[in-house]
Amino acid sequence: MHSLASHYRPLSCRNTEIIIRRQALTPENRLHAGVGYVTPNDEHEGRGKAIRKARQAGLEHARLRRLARHRLARQTRPTQGPDDVG
Repeated sequence: MHSLASHYRPLSCRNTEIIIRRQALTPENRLHAGVGYVTPNDEHEGRGKAIRKARQAGLEHARLRRLARHRLARQTRPTQGPDDVG
């Protein structure tokens, strides 16, 4: 008698990638520009506004972190005077 485990064969990375891409392209999972880059299901069930708001907050948070990091790098960077040029 054969068990199910004897017929199981792990997917290759390429096959896994194909399955994931196909799943991502289904209409239920596709982000639509017409509804603000959320899935139609999210918009239909009333989650669209919250998703867009959270996305905007995340983008703003990332922008502020990036600005702070660049400002800190600018302050801690050694200054080079005209006599330091080799």
